[in-house]
Amino acid sequence: MLTAQQQTQVQDIFESLDGNSDGKIGPAECTFALQTFLNDISETDVRDYIQLICTDGSGEIGMIDFVQMLTSMEANNPR
Repeated sequence: MLTAQQQTQVQDIFESLDGNSDGKIGPAECTFALQTFLNDISETDVRDYIQLICTDGSGEIGMIDFVQMLTSMEANNPR
């Protein structure tokens, strides 16, 4: 579970990466954000998580999916 501070950070990261303000971020943007949030995550792990989260096949994820992905990754990669 994300703390209130982490939720704010995630929202800020998401909004800064959503350059066209369409409510979604693509794989390259997601990789950057996740490597910022979880320092030791590989690009391969990021692609795997995106495939798990992105159910519509677009290769982009929305804010809710982004938070779910981070929560899942944090649970699987405790610091």
